[in-house]
Amino acid sequence: MKWIGSVIVVVITLISGIRCDDLSHVLDRVLAIDKSFIEKGPVLSVLQDYNSILLECNKISLNDALKSQILPNIYYKKGLIEYSYDKDNLAIEDFETCLSFGGSLIKPCKEKLVDLLLKHGRLDRLSTLVSQDENEELHEKILLLRQMIERTESLIKNGDYKTCVEEASNAIELSSSFNDLRNIRIECLVKTNEIDYDLKLKYLIEDYSELIKNGRYSQRLLLETENKNIFQKIFEYKNDINLKEESKSLQNFIKLFKLLLFGDKNFLQAQKTLQKCLRIDNDYVECQQYSKIFVKFNKFWDLFEKISVYYSHLYFEREDDQQESADSFDPAEYDISEKEWKEVHKFLFSQDKKIKLNPRQIEILNIQPFENNYKFLINELFLFAKEFNFIEGTSKSFEKDKDSQFYSKNKFMVELQELFVESFVHSDKNDKIIKEICENELSHQKKKFFPCSVIKIDELISSRKKKDHQKALKILNGFDMRTQKTKLWESRFKKINPTLRQESSNGNKWQQQQQQQGQKFQQKFSYRDSNQHQQYFNSRNQNQQHQRASPPQNPKTDYYKVLGLSPKADESEIKKAYREKVKLYHPDKNSSSDKTKEELEEKMSEINNAYEVLSDQTKRRQYDMESNQQGQAHNHRHNSGSRSNHMYFQGAGGSGQHQGANIPWQTAIWKKWNRKKIIQSKG
Repeated sequence: MKWIGSVIVVVITLISGIRCDDLSHVLDRVLAIDKSFIEKGPVLSVLQDYNSILLECNKISLNDALKSQILPNIYYKKGLIEYSYDKDNLAIEDFETCLSFGGSLIKPCKEKLVDLLLKHGRLDRLSTLVSQDENEELHEKILLLRQMIERTESLIKNGDYKTCVEEASNAIELSSSFNDLRNIRIECLVKTNEIDYDLKLKYLIEDYSELIKNGRYSQRLLLETENKNIFQKIFEYKNDINLKEESKSLQNFIKLFKLLLFGDKNFLQAQKTLQKCLRIDNDYVECQQYSKIFVKFNKFWDLFEKISVYYSHLYFEREDDQQESADSFDPAEYDISEKEWKEVHKFLFSQDKKIKLNPRQIEILNIQPFENNYKFLINELFLFAKEFNFIEGTSKSFEKDKDSQFYSKNKFMVELQELFVESFVHSDKNDKIIKEICENELSHQKKKFFPCSVIKIDELISSRKKKDHQKALKILNGFDMRTQKTKLWESRFKKINPTLRQESSNGNKWQQQQQQQGQKFQQKFSYRDSNQHQQYFNSRNQNQQHQRASPPQNPKTDYYKVLGLSPKADESEIKKAYREKVKLYHPDKNSSSDKTKEELEEKMSEINNAYEVLSDQTKRRQYDMESNQQGQAHNHRHNSGSRSNHMYFQGAGGSGQHQGANIPWQTAIWKKWNRKKIIQSKG
């Protein structure tokens, strides 16, 4: 605050026509705001205070000497706050003003101004602000940017849009908010189908987000504070705005809205984009009409999002942290009720739920005729895909362009089709329609979508033949444990012949659990000798195929102690304890732990074994029973157990040092299971 001392000196000698109490009040206020800035940082309330004090300074008509002492500090800190809130245009103006006063803040103001001018591609101003001798590296960047722009323009003329996208992307790394570069990349993206769908969507959302942030109208966006009248005065334009150009710029909001809604399926951000558009110009017709239509779908958006969350936990490729989510998946937390499925189905397909649009909306937004709300969404999706050239420009419907990446990668399209199928399954389904969607729109999906198998399962179950029930059971057991926890899967499993169902529960289901457990540890942990462990997994799975009954659990390990629980712990306590232990011992989440990776892996395997047993009521009862038996026969087991185990493993694998011996999660469960199998084989 050294400048305050200078201000006081200047005040004493240079006050001219200013009331002392007014000036004293201003100085006190500046000191208080500066203190608040230090304590709170760059927050909106402090920005509001700086804008307020600027108005007060204008009222008391400071002379030039006082202005040069007081105002640079205000403009510099005001610019810092605006910069932190991405209000770059306002920050540039403030740093320019700060620079014009000279004084001790010239250097920091100039540094911030140079950063912003380069970011926004204001190359001419940069060249005049900083000489080549002063900053040769900066001038090299300026020259490089100009050359890149020339190359992109040449590539557009030659029709090489893919290379144009690559060149523009490289230039954007140097100047991220340069509107010309963003517009060039958009033009090239829209004109090519050679870019990966996900990357194209990502670039388009980034580009339009920058354009709406940096448009000329952005200076009229009022910061959301209580004292808006102050900002209305401060943000007045110095020059008249070309309304036609502004209207064109507001189209960027519509483009971004469509990309967020139909491309990224981000309902919240899509709505916020329309709201921001209307804050700039409440009379802008397209934003008005899209906003009104969006509201008509609000309840459906909520259900759609809920179903998306449910699917995200139920269907995904199992790897790393997602694996943990898969194994602890509890459908009760995410499952959709029958009532909700029927609501979705009714809203999409019932005539009485069809949204009503007036002729003006239909004309302005170019809305095609539609039978129901599902058809409305499909029509809008098609227009969106055509507008951004995600499908071939000559297509007149989705059916003409089945090979497009749009079918397999557009989240809105894929999840709408999945929702379509499952809503029919939960309602009065039309088997023909479901088959058509599953065989066409959803056939490219890597994941196995269970509702698509329900028709075949129902056909087999309706037969009284045992072999048909066996086929249905095979389909049911082909789905992983997450799917087998859902109400829809259970509803079909209960219809299977009771005898087959019991056999499945005792054999196939256990086998699938153990196969998945093996896959989990294969994926999650990288062992040094992968070939050795792969052989172990293969031999273990072969053993399981000969054993139909669930193997007994290992009563020697105190699973309650492993999870830090009492034997009376309920289901929720077990789940909570498991999650806490995972946070403590997961190798990927505890790189700073004093334990080695191998020690963490061993601990995690112990935790997973404990959770697998205690979270399953049948296994838990069996474990508790064997634990009690263990207490009664402890001495006998202690004297003979290890010797007999060694013998049986030699019989099973040819050697006590068999290929799986060093795997951390190979507990006495497997030893005891193999021992029992050998006894049975000797019969």
